[in-house]
Amino acid sequence: MTSFGRRNRARGEAPVARVFARPSSFRQFGRQLGLVIALSLVGCSLWLGQARSQQPEYVLGVGDRLRVTVFGREDLSGQFGVRAPGVVALPLLGPVSVAGRTVSDLEATAAERLENEFQISAPVTVDVIEYRPFYIVGDVNRAGAYPYVSGLVVLQAVAIAGGYFVAEPSDRRRELDAISARENLKVLEGLYTSEVARGARLSAEQEGLDEIAFPEALPGPRDDPAVAELLDAERRLFEARRNGLAKEIEVITRQIDFYKQEIAALDGQFESNTRQKELIESQLEDTRSLVEKGLARKPTLLELERVEADIDGDRYQIQAYLARARQHIGQAEQEILKLRNDYSRDVETSIRESQDHRAELEARIESAHQMVAASELFNPVRRSPVSATTRKTFLIVRSTPDGAEELVADELTAVLPGDVVQVPVLESASGTPVLSELDLAPERGRQ
Repeated sequence: MTSFGRRNRARGEAPVARVFARPSSFRQFGRQLGLVIALSLVGCSLWLGQARSQQPEYVLGVGDRLRVTVFGREDLSGQFGVRAPGVVALPLLGPVSVAGRTVSDLEATAAERLENEFQISAPVTVDVIEYRPFYIVGDVNRAGAYPYVSGLVVLQAVAIAGGYFVAEPSDRRRELDAISARENLKVLEGLYTSEVARGARLSAEQEGLDEIAFPEALPGPRDDPAVAELLDAERRLFEARRNGLAKEIEVITRQIDFYKQEIAALDGQFESNTRQKELIESQLEDTRSLVEKGLARKPTLLELERVEADIDGDRYQIQAYLARARQHIGQAEQEILKLRNDYSRDVETSIRESQDHRAELEARIESAHQMVAASELFNPVRRSPVSATTRKTFLIVRSTPDGAEELVADELTAVLPGDVVQVPVLESASGTPVLSELDLAPERGRQ
């Protein structure tokens, strides 16, 4: 026994050799540990599966962008935006209401209508490729609309908005925010006016009108120089596109007229050759009779037969020229039809894009109005910096099929697309809230 072993025995401890002399004990311990880990993983998997099954399916709304796939039909598939008042325009089906409905509802409705109304039996798959934004207002540094991120909670939304607002000694920052909000609203309204004017031009092109019928109630005043210039630009573009199409068709029409004139001339030649052939045939008949009687020479008959052959050759060549000219006319008419179809298809695609863009701008303008109202109501003079702060509850305004719903939330509450998160004002260490005009507004509305 080594001196180390003797020291251990003197202290009542087991020798080192004895500790490592039982590998079966380690194997038994390993099996027990593996069993515990396996049971833990199974429990976690069951819990996660139950959590997923309890999560409600996503409800569609204005601002969502969808990818609709009809199996085997690329002409019916594509990306489409949900525009106000909660409809999506699908090929063949037209506007389909999706407000308050889930992705599964839209898949089932589209597949059922395609089969019942158009005898198209194909699976329909709908994916949300871009969620509508969420909104955050109140006691944050950069209130506004932000792109939705899957799995978002209130605390993450506050971080995206620049964190909780820290009071400053002056109200200059809020004044700048108010100016920025109003300028942003002005830019959005200008873009919306431009899109409305563009939509009016596209509608005039689709209906084949001679001039654009702009809406009487434009988002911007008609006497505004910027709006007047915008309308003039749309009129110039309308005339340029219409005249361009007309000139292309005019060039092809002139070619058709040329071929028709050529056909008329060839018809005249063919008619003349027909009369010549009739005369030659009459002469041939008389000459053959005279040759048989010995009153005419045979070379004269051969000469007449040669002339008849030349006339037949000319007739065949004229018929070939006629067929070729008629073929050119048919090709030119097909080219005109293609020009008109391409023009109409381009207009229809542009109209759909314009409608989607207008829906997006309407949502952004609504958010901008909220931002302007919030920035003008907020009074930083009534705020005072506090050292110890707590935020226990938040308010989420969520649109449902039954209307707007207010939910009391905490920092870990899930945020959904389209939600409006209202962040309360900081509370002092004693628990007394330091209120602002923005915080008092909801209370006044409930009175």
